[in-house]
Amino acid sequence: MQQITQHQNYIRMAEKVTETRAAIAGEFFVKELREALLPHMSDIDTTSESAKQRYEIYLANAEYDNYPGKTMHSLVGRMKFDASNVGLPDRISYLEESADGDGLSIRGMMQDCAKEVLQVKWCVFVADYQGLSDVAIDELSLADARELKPRASIKAYTRENVVNWHYSRINGVMQLSYIMLRELGSEFSAVTGERKAIESYLVLALDDDGAYYQQKIVKSAGGYSVGEQSYMTVAGSALNWLPVIIASDEEIRAGELPIELGYLSPICDSALYRYRMSAEYKETIRNLPPTTYVKGATTMDWENFKEANGRDYLLTGSGSVNILFGDMDVDVKGANTAIEPYERFFERNTEQAKQLGAVMQGQTVAATATEAEISAAEQNAQLQMLAQNIESAFKRLCLYCLMFEGALSPDAIEQGMDLVTIAIPRDFAKSKLTPEETSQIAALFIQGIVTREVAIDMLIKGGIIDADAELLLSETNEI
Repeated sequence: MQQITQHQNYIRMAEKVTETRAAIAGEFFVKELREALLPHMSDIDTTSESAKQRYEIYLANAEYDNYPGKTMHSLVGRMKFDASNVGLPDRISYLEESADGDGLSIRGMMQDCAKEVLQVKWCVFVADYQGLSDVAIDELSLADARELKPRASIKAYTRENVVNWHYSRINGVMQLSYIMLRELGSEFSAVTGERKAIESYLVLALDDDGAYYQQKIVKSAGGYSVGEQSYMTVAGSALNWLPVIIASDEEIRAGELPIELGYLSPICDSALYRYRMSAEYKETIRNLPPTTYVKGATTMDWENFKEANGRDYLLTGSGSVNILFGDMDVDVKGANTAIEPYERFFERNTEQAKQLGAVMQGQTVAATATEAEISAAEQNAQLQMLAQNIESAFKRLCLYCLMFEGALSPDAIEQGMDLVTIAIPRDFAKSKLTPEETSQIAALFIQGIVTREVAIDMLIKGGIIDADAELLLSETNEI
């Protein structure tokens, strides 16, 4: 029977990828994972009804601040993919409006790529032409694909859907020789309104002779149904490499896929630390109401108390009167300082998140001018590298499509890079300082903490043009 095997690094990172996705998606998705992201508060009793009820309160009171999601949308927004310059040969011009064959534009696909890379470091794209990626999820044969109108397309696969891979040295070159891609979908009945989940796998591989083939595997109740090996050709000849691009925020060395996650991963960790501490903080607050201790009371004293006060309980608080007898003594104690360590943690966590580049409370830069300069420089460097790698990845994908359309030889991909224009705007590097941050820099100059040259440099790096920076400091100096 056919077995679906998973790469050891896929297995190792699966839970962390899921955790990162939830952290960026927001509070509902974080809380949906329950104990996986918010362990039970008790190390002893987690199964009794009282322990379960206590955990429900613990979970409900925990606050999750989704600054990882805010940061991702801020960074992707700064890249302005909708303003990207895309120039394609006429033969594949349709990719500009529908790169995947289902209506997603190439700009939209690049934007999705940026989101994926920022979260989980890399994602996979496959250039295909009448291949198995175009057939219905539960189909095993190329027959249906070849009845469709021939057109090359680009298919995207997230990191969690890349379940296995292998590199081999072929003709003296280390290259990807096998990759298994998971596809999840459903079959819907318009008569009953029911959906049936379908799971299938697409294998792209090189055979023993180095020829590229595709193979489909569909999971069913009885096991796995395996399709035939379908060879992909260009101009009648077998392709001897996989038309697969792995997009990342850095150049990937042949032979391995990065195991680490993306730029947002430590920011997600920070938000989850805060989430877990928030639950403990709220639990502590619930236990803060003062406790009343009564000592020295005999049975007779208590009976006298009830008769004199007309009640069988003590009153506390302003205006309360308790008539006591004998040696009865009342002491009210509260844990007034118990929350201070939590508040210090939240302050420190906020600063650490900002240092990691997090966007918090709608801000796009850190709180001080110096932090703004550092944060902007680090983010710009990250976005520069990301933009460069996305441009390179999609140029190659477009050339692969051009090759499948018969307008480019497989051996001419490198020489054809100038046939495609893909340019992502770089004005994200011009991050503007807020008025408060600009004033802070001016104040540093007035107080003599920094020189005029240093202040101007800080303003320019913050997005203030040279002439405005000079004028700003000149006006400040006259006040």
